[in-house]
Amino acid sequence: MNINEELVLALIKNNLSISIIESFTGGLASSKIVDIPNASKVFKGSIVSYQEEIKESVLHISKELIDKYSVDSKECALEMARSGKNIFKSDIALSFTGEAGPISYKEDVLPGTIYIGLIFLDKEETFKEILNGLSRNEVREKAIEIAFRKILEKILKLER
Repeated sequence: MNINEELVLALIKNNLSISIIESFTGGLASSKIVDIPNASKVFKGSIVSYQEEIKESVLHISKELIDKYSVDSKECALEMARSGKNIFKSDIALSFTGEAGPISYKEDVLPGTIYIGLIFLDKEETFKEILNGLSRNEVREKAIEIAFRKILEKILKLER
C-alpha cells in the first residue's frame, strides 16, 4: 500500500476531511488523493493558485503579506492553508508553495525550496524543505510525500 492509499484510508477510518491549496504542485496532490477509491468520503476539494494574482483574488491573501514575505514563504503557505480551511470547512487543510526548479527566478529562493502549510484540526504549522538535486517533478512528488506522511503521523497519534 502506498502513502496515498494509507492517508485516504486513515482519513476515512477517523472521519476526517481534507482540502488542498496547491501552487507548484499544480493539482498533483489532489490527483493523488482522488486516485484512491472512496476519496469522496474525505476529500472536500482543492484550488490550484499558481499565479500571485489568484492567491490574492481567490484566496484573499493580502498583497502586503506577499510583498513583505513573497509567495514562496512559510507565511504565504500558512495563509493558503487558512484560506483552504475557511473555503472548504475541512478538518485538515494542506498547502504547497515554493520553487520546484530547476531554476529559480528569485535570487533569495533556491530551486527545490518548498513550503508546506498544514492546519490539522485547529493546530497550524508550516514546514520548509530544500530538495536540491532533484528534477522539477521529483520535487513535486517528494513535497507531496512529505506532507502526506506528516498528516498520517498526526492521524496515527489521534488513534493511540
